Amino acid sequence: MNAACYPGRDTDECQVYPRTGPLARNLNRSLPELQGVLATERGEVYCPVVASTSMRSGQLCHSGSGPNWQGDLITLCTCRWRMRNRAPHYWEDHRWIAGFTSTSQESGCDAQYLLFLMKVDSAYPSQKALWNALAPTVREAKSVEQSPVGDVYRPRPEGGAQDSHNAYFPPMKGHSHRREADDTSWYRDVNDSTGKHRGYSGAPFLMGDPHFSYLWQHPIISRPFEYPRSIPRMSLSEMLGSLR
Repeated sequence: MNAACYPGRDTDECQVYPRTGPLARNLNRSLPELQGVLATERGEVYCPVVASTSMRSGQLCHSGSGPNWQGDLITLCTCRWRMRNRAPHYWEDHRWIAGFTSTSQESGCDAQYLLFLMKVDSAYPSQKALWNALAPTVREAKSVEQSPVGDVYRPRPEGGAQDSHNAYFPPMKGHSHRREADDTSWYRDVNDSTGKHRGYSGAPFLMGDPHFSYLWQHPIISRPFEYPRSIPRMSLSEMLGSLR
């Protein structure tokens, strides 16, 4: 895993929680509510730990770029390369991602709390393909040039290989993957190669279904035992039944 995705490489800025739109309506759902609205849904859930989340004044502060929920849309485009290293069509077949907090000393969390849950709606083979699929307002909200926790890269007009960092404008200085001007940690955000042995170029960039995306600003739901950073998979019903 790239060092930029570990605690200490995130920013001091917490991602802002939504106040309007579908994500705001799905903010801080109780466990009975969540189990009720997803009772007829199915699929497989990946359950990673989001190590860049900490407890601040009783709220969950996510100071990394992956996931990013700005623009009223959850995307996972930075970090978790090995988890994402399957072809795009794999992710679009009833796959979910549930991100939990760490219980490390740095996190300040006394349990692994649920931070986000999303059903993957679309998976893109390149940052350029993702950029072209987003509305201008969403691009701006998620842009790595505008936000230290952004996760979307603007393609250069001169083009180039879509899986090369040379084809994109770099993040702003101070971004979670470019703390200094000469920091090249961000290269892997656009040209990761972990999936090449599977016959395609890099880990796809994931977008959640806004109608099946959920966020928690407060420590409301947790899992009863601590999972390792190696990412467990289970059925959606099994995951929902294990929460408390």
